[in-house]
Amino acid sequence: MRSEQVYLALGRVPNRFTLCQLTAKAAKRLHIAQTRTEETISRALADESLCLHHAPMDSAK
Repeated sequence: MRSEQVYLALGRVPNRFTLCQLTAKAAKRLHIAQTRTEETISRALADESLCLHHAPMDSAK
């Protein structure tokens, strides 16, 4: 469910505005012309929540 994906992603992203920006950029890159935009956004959120959920917080060091 999308709300669970948003909740997981918010655990690592500083705020909702930043999460929206990241999701929009990811959806733009992942979108395939024959698919629904909603599916692409859900896929982008799933990728973000998985990557951000398992990535260490100090990955920039």
